[in-house]
Amino acid sequence: MKHQYKFLIGALALQLILGSQAHATAGKVIKAKGKKILIELPIDARLQPGDTVEVDTVELRSPASMRSSVGGRHLTLGGSSGELHFYSRNNGYNGDTTFNLLARGGWNYVKYEYGPIAQIIYIAPDSNNSSTTLGVGGFFDYNLVPNAPGATDVYGFGGDAEIASVNNKVAGTSVSTSGLGLNGGAFYKYFLFKSDTALRFDADLHVGLFDKYTETGLRFLAGIQTYF
Repeated sequence: MKHQYKFLIGALALQLILGSQAHATAGKVIKAKGKKILIELPIDARLQPGDTVEVDTVELRSPASMRSSVGGRHLTLGGSSGELHFYSRNNGYNGDTTFNLLARGGWNYVKYEYGPIAQIIYIAPDSNNSSTTLGVGGFFDYNLVPNAPGATDVYGFGGDAEIASVNNKVAGTSVSTSGLGLNGGAFYKYFLFKSDTALRFDADLHVGLFDKYTETGLRFLAGIQTYF
């Protein structure tokens, strides 16, 4: 009899139930493809080819414990827009130009996600009046539904904080200010076609603390977020 057997099973198992007596053992992952994993285990004289092995529990050890899950969705990248429109009118008025884009990237650990963000906001009712905001910071999501491969609906609570620089142009005169933007609320992610790309919706309470003024209100965002 060979000194060890290799068993093809559908999940990583570090505890096997053999007959009526449970024996904890550790195995080495040899190959992983799709939903199948090849694990090398120490020999047990009672095991014969064709036997059924029951998976009881899974305990991941380093480096597996540091991964979000077996599979993808470890890294994330996406963008959201609160309002986006460019238009003009035919009565001599230039119309409004509004552009609000927030980009995020980071890491997914199933129950929570975090990473850096960058935001640009541009509002211009006409050529002599405009507001440009540039901000950088970070975000944090707490997933009430674990964001693991295969999940199609993920929602939870989170927020972001960013250092922002604002340039306001009023009647042709520019005035600059800087401060801190804080946002917190709820989010919902719907993964399209059982993929790792989701539509993301946010509803946040916004607080802006700037040198020359403060602001409060509600913020609603919609965008796309992908994982890989």
